[in-house]
Amino acid sequence: MAVYSYGAANISFSTFDAWSNQFSSDSNLSLNTLMDNLEPADTAPHSVSELANNEFLYGDVEADGSGTVEVTSGYTGQGATTSFQLRNVNFDDVSSVVLTANCTYPNYLEGWYSGTSGTGTLLANYDEPATTGTLTLTSSTFTTVTTFYAYFVNAHI
Repeated sequence: MAVYSYGAANISFSTFDAWSNQFSSDSNLSLNTLMDNLEPADTAPHSVSELANNEFLYGDVEADGSGTVEVTSGYTGQGATTSFQLRNVNFDDVSSVVLTANCTYPNYLEGWYSGTSGTGTLLANYDEPATTGTLTLTSSTFTTVTTFYAYFVNAHI
């Protein structure tokens, strides 16, 4: 997962769209929208200084093949599906997020990768015959990966 880090000073609103999935450009940026949609949500009143010296999670999770992905620890509400956008977790408040991949035989989880079809960097190796596997994200792991792929393969092909 990618991690966006703020230092102690010079926090600009124009950086919000770099990591927050609430904004797609530098227009209509709102501190309230940003802070209300963090995981965990911040309590108003909000201040930009609250972002200082914090690190924030962002990115996407994809099931690559016949299986599902979900968040099983770190925050709730993201059940099993084929793809989702990670919530913007404030690692000052949440120490880790655990992703879980599941499938049913004859499929198995080959591993977690940074690219499709088992390409890119191998992040966690599960190999046959695993039908489930986890990947733990922290503020210091996989900090440049923006999409996580759970790569599933069919044991009979």
